[in-house]
Amino acid sequence: MDPEGGQDGDKKRKLGDTNIAEDEANSVMDSVDALEVAAEALGVSIPKDLQRTKILKDVETQTESTGPRSKYSDYQVGILSSAYDLCSRPTDKQRRDLGAAINLNVKQIKTWFQNRRQRQRGVYQEAENDHLKRENNNLAEDIHWSRVRSKMFEVENE
Repeated sequence: MDPEGGQDGDKKRKLGDTNIAEDEANSVMDSVDALEVAAEALGVSIPKDLQRTKILKDVETQTESTGPRSKYSDYQVGILSSAYDLCSRPTDKQRRDLGAAINLNVKQIKTWFQNRRQRQRGVYQEAENDHLKRENNNLAEDIHWSRVRSKMFEVENE
């Protein structure tokens, strides 16, 4: 570790007033449109209403494997997310092509899409539950005030 807090052997280059690691400066040049990469791998066209995002292309797209779980790079997740926006249920061929594009196997692609659909269902269910809770609270309040009015009418009519 050097005194500036960087790794030994980091090649730094002066860019304006800022020291930037050379690989960071090069990675800025390697940004890609995630939606284009995903659309090409899936073999579909991009709808005009989808938002495009630029992501940095990994120089090395291998995943780190720590046992049975894999950690995907930001690049891989960006491409997978864009692919999900285009098609939430890719075919076997689309999964193979997508895996080849981002260096993941078909099982990893399939599992990622299953997990993403499950998370999406959870978000929808939570939103629905919140809506039902609000509606239930409104009904309970209406019942309460109906009872209060009913009691008032009973008192008036006595």
